[in-house]
Amino acid sequence: MSLSCGSRPTWHAACCLRSSLTIKLCQSRKRGDCHGNSNIVETSVCGFPCRPERTGNRFRAGQRMVLVLSVFYTLYHFGSVQRSCGLDSSCPAGNGGKFLPGARIDHNSVGRLLPCESRLPAHFFQRRINMEGNVTLTQVRQARIQLPSNKLVWLFLTMIVVGVAGAVYAQLIGHHHAFGNTREMPWGMLIGVYAYFAIISTGLCLLAVFSHAFGGNQMSPLANRMVWLSIITLLGAFTVIGLEIENPWRMPLGVVLHPNVTSNIWWMGTLYGLAVGVMLLELYLLVTKHFSAAIVLGVMAAVAESLANSNLGSVFASLHARPFWYGSQLPIFFLACAVLSGAAAVVLFTHYSHLLQRRNISGDTFKGLQTAGKIMVLMTFLVALATVWKFVNAYCGTEEMILAADALVKGPLATQFWLFEIAIGLVLPFAVLVVSRLHSIQALSTAALMVLVGQFFSRFNLVVAGQIVPNDHGFVGVSEYLTYVPTTAEYLLVVAGLGVVGFCFVAGERFLDTVFTTENIH
Repeated sequence: MSLSCGSRPTWHAACCLRSSLTIKLCQSRKRGDCHGNSNIVETSVCGFPCRPERTGNRFRAGQRMVLVLSVFYTLYHFGSVQRSCGLDSSCPAGNGGKFLPGARIDHNSVGRLLPCESRLPAHFFQRRINMEGNVTLTQVRQARIQLPSNKLVWLFLTMIVVGVAGAVYAQLIGHHHAFGNTREMPWGMLIGVYAYFAIISTGLCLLAVFSHAFGGNQMSPLANRMVWLSIITLLGAFTVIGLEIENPWRMPLGVVLHPNVTSNIWWMGTLYGLAVGVMLLELYLLVTKHFSAAIVLGVMAAVAESLANSNLGSVFASLHARPFWYGSQLPIFFLACAVLSGAAAVVLFTHYSHLLQRRNISGDTFKGLQTAGKIMVLMTFLVALATVWKFVNAYCGTEEMILAADALVKGPLATQFWLFEIAIGLVLPFAVLVVSRLHSIQALSTAALMVLVGQFFSRFNLVVAGQIVPNDHGFVGVSEYLTYVPTTAEYLLVVAGLGVVGFCFVAGERFLDTVFTTENIH
């Protein structure tokens, strides 16, 4: 039914009262079909077709009354609308007057409707008066996590409590009893988990600063989330290493009061601590929209994280007594693994974020995820190539290096190496990404999860394989390999680290969602 509009500006209202109020306001300056008029201000619909009233002198007073009542009804009962909707092809906005659930208002252009990314609660309505004196109802997007995330919060908090209980248990009975470490093998799974989280943080920070600093690239919509993810993964690393050492309170005091500038470990801890502080300031500047200053701090954080990551690799690579670690390869290898892990982490967490929020992934966000997928394809190939050369060099080295390589290839670590590190961590993700051609978010997320699992075992295998050959190998009565089995207390500390990352992730989605979903061009 066409809507006859008067020659002078008039307001027309159509409403549908089914479980919630939905109104449609339009202004016309000439006769004609209202749906053909480009001056549609805004729509908000409950999902049922709304029929516009005829315009005529006898209906004009009733229309004004409907408009006034509609506005007041919306302001007082603004919590009931659950969906916004769009118009189809015959309407300038796109859907010809048929109201369909699944569209929302683009606030950058009046009357434009975009595909809905979520079922937004419509109790965030803002009354706005434009320069012509027109009143519109603008839906303001706010962060609102759905109910299942509440269960996740309690799950992650439980994981943290259980992990801290494991650390307290280790303090009470002694770390040498609670953990599986020995004098011959002083480093265990927890060192590998610390390196795992720290390397992921470095990769996320590097990708974020490249997206922020250069701008105009497809990963820009993911950059703000990467900053937060880099912070929380580093907090997870600090949690694990803090609970692992016997006197954690000495760590910050020793770094500040007794610096040892010749120690790789001192530089690693100092630079990682500096990086997390700078990234927190960067995040604050992103929230307050001081983008230029945020870029400067982001570059500083990326430099600090890169230096810290290379120092982490040097902690292993500088130990001449451990031939399998010794050499200049590990610092660069860790940086390559950082980029791979960072790309996988942003894909996985972004997908899980949209699942928690129960919204579809926008086109720009999906393009960013595809770019991260391309990085994963490239880096899985490069990391696999570096792994091959690591073993080639090992088999050309000393007897201890050959034995350590054999422990991974055909020894006690063979299953973890071939199944988890190589097959699940490198080969299958590469195959999934290539076969899917990056067109499926499920394929991207699955490949990202496999990469992160593979990198976890890669860190574990690296730590254990470097120590598994006894220092007095070759003497009579000395076994070929040492044994190491992680204890329950060690697993609990890993659970605590995962709990910290998970809890901070959900908290970030709850309180920083508008920062993550806002596309900022720097």
